[in-house]
Amino acid sequence: MAEHIRLGFIGCGGHSTGSLYPNLPFIDTIDLVATCDLIGEKAQRNARNFGAKSWYTDYEQMIASEELDAVAIVGSPQMHTELGIACLKAGLHIFIEKPPSVNAANALRLVEAARKNGKMGMVATMWRHTEAHQIAKKLMGQDDFGEPIHFYGKFHAPGPRGAGHGADNVIQTYLHGQGVHLVDCMRFFMGDVAKLYASIIDTPDGCTSHSITLGRVDELRKHNIYRNYMDEYQKILS
Repeated sequence: MAEHIRLGFIGCGGHSTGSLYPNLPFIDTIDLVATCDLIGEKAQRNARNFGAKSWYTDYEQMIASEELDAVAIVGSPQMHTELGIACLKAGLHIFIEKPPSVNAANALRLVEAARKNGKMGMVATMWRHTEAHQIAKKLMGQDDFGEPIHFYGKFHAPGPRGAGHGADNVIQTYLHGQGVHLVDCMRFFMGDVAKLYASIIDTPDGCTSHSITLGRVDELRKHNIYRNYMDEYQKILS
């Protein structure tokens, strides 16, 4: 990839404008070339505020007209999937928000498009890239740390209160938009998932809680942790 990445940005809504665009000036290897949104006023505003020379309401016109290395895509999961595949086929690397898709089959389409076209795709699961987690990962890799056998994480959130992110219910919405960070962080520290156990509880006050155990269950059983944990969890449920 070029020393400076020429970036086109698709999506100028509240999240991208408030959380992502403001970080671009701090990355000296990225040149924001163009912005794109179906609402022209938003695309023009972000081009003006964040230093892009051009703005578009049609992403196909943007990638055809501009000399780009990569495209950031921030919108609905369907947008991440379909526009992501189109940009990969056009020979562009992509950065997309999570979730990359509403199901595994469409996420696999993204993976296959990246492989077939020899381009990189990145999803915005950023916890693994934070300094604290990078330091922790380095410490875990030292011989005297021992073998990690258990990861425990929490994510308390005031929402969502309804379905979104292309999901059918509030639980899927939470997992797509927030809980995914815990899952990705666990995979970063512990490796890929081998087993899954999950439970969902709806409380009388309208809140929803769910517990998910992911991991190398054979290792947990070897150390007698899995059985003890599930015994205690069943006590809570009862």
